[in-house]
Amino acid sequence: MTRCPEPNPWGVSLRLPIGHKVVTGDMLEARVQHNIRLMLIRRDEFFDRSNLYGVGQRDYEDNAERFLFFSKAIVELLGQGEFRSDVMHCHDWQTGFIPVAMTARRIQLGPEFGVPTIFTIHNMAYQELFGGEDFALDGLEFHGRLNLLKGGIAFADAVTTVSRKYAEEIQTPAQECGLDSLLQSQKQKLRGILNGADYHAWDPSRDALLAQRFSASNLSGKKACRAELVRLLDLAVTETTPIAAFISRLS
Repeated sequence: MTRCPEPNPWGVSLRLPIGHKVVTGDMLEARVQHNIRLMLIRRDEFFDRSNLYGVGQRDYEDNAERFLFFSKAIVELLGQGEFRSDVMHCHDWQTGFIPVAMTARRIQLGPEFGVPTIFTIHNMAYQELFGGEDFALDGLEFHGRLNLLKGGIAFADAVTTVSRKYAEEIQTPAQECGLDSLLQSQKQKLRGILNGADYHAWDPSRDALLAQRFSASNLSGKKACRAELVRLLDLAVTETTPIAAFISRLS
């Protein structure tokens, strides 16, 4: 598999307000392939750790500060001239502040400075509530605490979940997650995504959209399909490089 090369300084340092202080971070860039750029934000105080969210059953006490910083860095990066995207896809509470900040950017600077956001919820139980004393953020208060998941739901242009059924369930008090009223008020932008696939329509032995059909008894067509995928994505790979492709469809 293609390994990510060592990232290099991009020459941009960000100064981001977090609560009552300003936190700095350096942008790094790695070229995974000639047509794929990986951008990273470096602040060792936040991210040079052995685990992502905590140790054992205990979360890191500064998780709110860490992921607010990360979210604000993403929004700030999109303002660096050359970076423009059609949509920003955010997942779970860790990126819940991105839709909030992106909405604020659009309001303050104009629609051309904002990017439409999609916020995907995988499990409503993981909301990561924080004390709100240091982060006076309108719209994110939840019973006196800071709720980043709430921010993502309230400010994203579209909200998706892992299935149509789950999209219905989280709008009811039975889920006991406390955000059912908010989700009901946002139901016009809430969609479920079907898990799995329609195995009749996507049967590779009859799928007319494939470069070449194949079946369990005759796999020869897979080589042609792989070659077409490599061509379409302009991937710099060899014949032995493993490739996995995933497709999702809105319900």
